[in-house]
Amino acid sequence: MRRLWDDPGLEMLLKRSEELLLYRSKGVNNLVPELNREGFPQLKCLIIAKNDDMECITNSMEQNHPCSAFLSLEILYLKKLMNLEKICHGKLSTDSFGKLRAVIVEDCDRLKNLFSFSIAKQLEELNVIKCKMMTEIVIYLRDDDPSIIPTEAIAKFEFPRLQSLTLESLPELVYFFHDGSEAPFTSQKEDIGRISLFNTMVAFPSLKSLKLSAVNSKMLWPDQLPETFKMQNLKSLRVDGCNSLKHILSFSMAGSLVQLQNLEVRQCSVMEEALTINVIRNSEGMDKKLLPNLKSLHLEELPNLKRFCSISWIKFLSMERLSIDACPKLEVADLLGELRNLKSLCLSRLDIVELPREIGQLTCLQSLTLIDCPKLEMIEPNIISSLLSLEELKFQNSFTKWETEVVIGEKSNAHLSELKNLAHLSTLHLAVPDVNSLPKYLFGTKLKGYNINIGEHELKFNNYKNSRKLELKLNTSSLLDEHADLKMLMKGSEELGLNGLEDLNNVVYDLDWEGFPQLKFFQFQNNVGIQHIINSMDKIHPCGAFVSLETLVLKKLVNLEKLCHGKLTDKCFGKLRKIDVSNCNRLKSLFSLSEAKIVLKLEQIRVAECNMMEGIVIHEIEDDNQNNSNNAANKFEFPELYSLKVRSLPKFVQVFTEMKTNATCQNQEEELVTTFPIHFFNVKVKFPKLKALTLKGIATPNTIWNCQYEGRLEDDKEHAGMLSRLEGLKLSELPQLMHLWEEDYHHVGRAFGNLKALFVSRCDRLKNLVPCPISFENLRYLRVSKCHGMENLLTPSTAKSLSQLRRMIITECRRMIQIVGDHQKGNDESDGEIVFSRLQVLELDNLPSLTSFYSGSNHILRFPYLEGVFVKSCCQMRSFCNGEVSTPELKKVILSALKEDEYDSDDEYSIDGDDDYEDEEWDVDDKYCDRPMMELKKGDINATIRHLSESGPVDT
Repeated sequence: MRRLWDDPGLEMLLKRSEELLLYRSKGVNNLVPELNREGFPQLKCLIIAKNDDMECITNSMEQNHPCSAFLSLEILYLKKLMNLEKICHGKLSTDSFGKLRAVIVEDCDRLKNLFSFSIAKQLEELNVIKCKMMTEIVIYLRDDDPSIIPTEAIAKFEFPRLQSLTLESLPELVYFFHDGSEAPFTSQKEDIGRISLFNTMVAFPSLKSLKLSAVNSKMLWPDQLPETFKMQNLKSLRVDGCNSLKHILSFSMAGSLVQLQNLEVRQCSVMEEALTINVIRNSEGMDKKLLPNLKSLHLEELPNLKRFCSISWIKFLSMERLSIDACPKLEVADLLGELRNLKSLCLSRLDIVELPREIGQLTCLQSLTLIDCPKLEMIEPNIISSLLSLEELKFQNSFTKWETEVVIGEKSNAHLSELKNLAHLSTLHLAVPDVNSLPKYLFGTKLKGYNINIGEHELKFNNYKNSRKLELKLNTSSLLDEHADLKMLMKGSEELGLNGLEDLNNVVYDLDWEGFPQLKFFQFQNNVGIQHIINSMDKIHPCGAFVSLETLVLKKLVNLEKLCHGKLTDKCFGKLRKIDVSNCNRLKSLFSLSEAKIVLKLEQIRVAECNMMEGIVIHEIEDDNQNNSNNAANKFEFPELYSLKVRSLPKFVQVFTEMKTNATCQNQEEELVTTFPIHFFNVKVKFPKLKALTLKGIATPNTIWNCQYEGRLEDDKEHAGMLSRLEGLKLSELPQLMHLWEEDYHHVGRAFGNLKALFVSRCDRLKNLVPCPISFENLRYLRVSKCHGMENLLTPSTAKSLSQLRRMIITECRRMIQIVGDHQKGNDESDGEIVFSRLQVLELDNLPSLTSFYSGSNHILRFPYLEGVFVKSCCQMRSFCNGEVSTPELKKVILSALKEDEYDSDDEYSIDGDDDYEDEEWDVDDKYCDRPMMELKKGDINATIRHLSESGPVDT
């Protein structure tokens, strides 16, 4: 790295650059003067990340005159500089950092402060996040401005341009600004709590947004007169995770926040009230219009909050939105009394038993939401009906005990008929467990958005914007005839869930003759009678239903034989993007060949636990002559499919199968077993955009790809192209699998070029991961477990291609001898380097036959970024490798495994085509911080493994 920095051309580029990113740059202790003695005069944006060598940004301690640096710099972003102790070390010229406007500092654990006041006072935005040793943000040096004389009465230190300030996860923070007048302090938390974060000497006249999160101060501001509290332009204040804080500020100081519009207080465990009465000024004669422009108040997870303010007569005349979430001790009714202009009220995760009657006085209320209030059992009659301006009413897991009939003269609950009085109601979310409590003609035509559940709630709907959702759990469909308004809602629904309805014979023709033209999501489950979702066999015209449907979910339809029986129009299912079918034990396929040629926009297929399923698509033919005569017509593709998941299908044969219609059931089964090939994919079906493939629990295939049909070279190329687009591949519980593809596959070099995540588990007949030379140049994550037939995982040539691999996890493979096999197949295999350029984590667990990672001596192994090596239960392992190995970042060997759920388990990790595998950093320190470790012996992993083997099996 040193030679690179000394390059004259690079020095000239650095001098002229306006933007500079330094990522993992080694051997650099400072930027000025080390990289540029002129101080980067034209640089406007500087980003430095993950540099363990940098100790300061500027260092002028060896100069006789002040350093001139960063005269044009506007943005400074520092992240994960673990040894950075100072930003500026030594004196600077007065114009240094003179144009700096925004500073973001994150994960710099040795940094104790940022800047002197002379630099900080010109900032417009400042964010300081996760700096463990930060005790103060800005420090005052007498050289900054000798004319300023600190006093206790008037704030003299102004930050006139600062508009946004974020202080987050700073456990040792004592001051924002330290002027040197206070007595020295220690870093003990009990001492920190006695000092206010902001003192009376500091003013923020332009500050608009302030966010404080996870700081240990007991006070944010000392009690002071309103005229000295210079934050008059603050519009948004958020306090989050400050668990020593008992209040935010005093009542009188709050009077200065005349522009405050948004106040959020979250997760402050000891806070009892947000505003407290002070001693400087009593409450008599105070203006009752506190926080005159406050429009939004959010209180969340405050277990000890009893009140917002102890003065009950305060009026918040401008407040429009109030949200209270998980505040069990808060008296909600006390806060509601003076909110006459409130438009939106959300109560969430509260233990209230009865809805406060004060809500009925909120005559301007337009939105009322109750979420996760399961103890709510009483809503007095006429509270809801009195909210004549109400446009949105949402109950989610909160209240279901609606009265079935109006009771006169007795204490009773609200009746659903009250909703008929709400003339402006356009959005309604509610659950009605008993259909008998549902008044007739309740749901009018004005509803534009709804989420209505009749019966028990079981579905997880998609989140369509402005969606209309209806879920019905009914014993019989005849109940719908008694509620015509429900049928009307069903016709207009975008999402529909049906549960039960045992007498239903035909979804389309029994429920909506128009075929649900607006439906986007349809889930049908728990029905024993239905045989077809669409049955148009006795109709003259083809069925044109579900023209807008995007997602179809079918569960536990135990007698379902086909999705469609009869002819369909080209628009039927024409927009279907996702199909998810499970526990439909009589279903043999998803589509016929003609249907498969309609669902051209299909993007995701998931099929699980269907005991009779033989293929995704089945083409019924009368005899072999028909098959041969229509060979070209029998080919098709899913042009948009990117995710295919097939799980626990004991009779599954192939993605595409052909079956003779004149054969008996027994003959069909015998023919499938004896004549069909035993590879998963078929050359007759193409997936040009397939990105994610999951196969689990399929007994039949011994090969995934076989491209030797008909001996056609173009077929080989097409399948290689399909493999080259895969990004995620998961193979699990495939007992017959011996190869991923035929070993003489000619175009294997094109395959898997974009694969980013590969999981292989419980494939005992699989001998090795890749039997022939193949490149995994984009693979990020590799995990192999419980493959007891493998002796070697990778060839040296394949290992050389793993330039992007971040994590490699190999567990519970009983016969695994080495990870990289010592093959001698050619010059490229016999010498040179194997460099795992990006590997951060290597886990070797429960490999009883493993002798080494690589037993050959012809290759030098290099791991430039390896930070975590985990070795456990590898009792035959005596060394890491026989040759030279380089691990410059590795300091320790980890001796205790992560639990299954701490890394992505083989059963739970989801590979989806839209997952982002890009550059995800695996934080080794965070993940393994509580695990036992051993320092590297002599800085050498080979010596460390030998030491472990000599002291006992590697089985700690």
